[in-house]
This record gives sequence, structure tokens and C-alpha cells, in this order.
Amino acid sequence: MTQTKRVKTLELFLHYEDQLTANLAARDDVIGLVFVGSAADHSRFDEWSDHDFFVVTKSGHAEALRQDLSWLPNLDDVVISPRETAHGLKVVYRDGHVLEFAVFDDKELEAAGANAYNVTLDRSNITERMAAIAERSKPKG
Repeated sequence: MTQTKRVKTLELFLHYEDQLTANLAARDDVIGLVFVGSAADHSRFDEWSDHDFFVVTKSGHAEALRQDLSWLPNLDDVVISPRETAHGLKVVYRDGHVLEFAVFDDKELEAAGANAYNVTLDRSNITERMAAIAERSKPKG
């Protein structure tokens, strides 16, 4: 990938993160957004990077966000959105952009594991909790 293309692709990647953060910030039922993996550590970004993230909702609201993805940017361009786990989904856009994410009720966040993370929406104590999760997720030994 040329440097110019890498910069343009990274700009689009970051713009998507900004759009997603804004969409979720507009919802009263969402208390946190955490990017993980290369979405949190942009030094790991390449043209095949997907967006990995956690959405944290007020208790009792997570399943509604798993079922209704209208909060995603560019929803009309989604071609597939299978459920992969109790909390997680994968979304593939028409242009090949991939999302892998989990939506957690507030009390479920500690079920997650993460190393690199970036909290872009915190209406509770999400940042502190993610620090503890990252510490717990470090390899032992």
C-alpha cells in the first residue's frame, strides 16, 4: 500500500470511529463505547483492519441494540450481520469493511477481555473498568 493510500484509508477508518461514537453518544441507553484491537492501537492499522469494539448499555438495553443496528453508520450498505456469540455480531459492508463487536449490558462488561483499548464514550466508569479488564487480560508468566 502506498503511503498516500494508507493515509487516506486511515482517515476513512478514523472517520468511521467518529461517526460511530457520535451515533452512540446520541442515545440515552448507551453508557460506553470502547474500541479494541487495531481500532484502539492505530499503529497496528493496515488496509485489512476491521473495527473491533464494545458497546455498553444501561441494564436491560443491550439485546435491543443487538437486534436493531440502526445506530451503525452507513446502515444501508450493510450486506450481512450474523450473530456470532451471545453478545457479539459481525457486520460486513458492501465495500468489504468489517465490524466485529459485542454489545454488553452494564453488568456484563467484565465478561470481556482486551489488551489494547480506547474508550471514546464514557458515561459511567467504563475507562476504569477497561483498565482492570486489560490488566486481567495480560498473559501470565
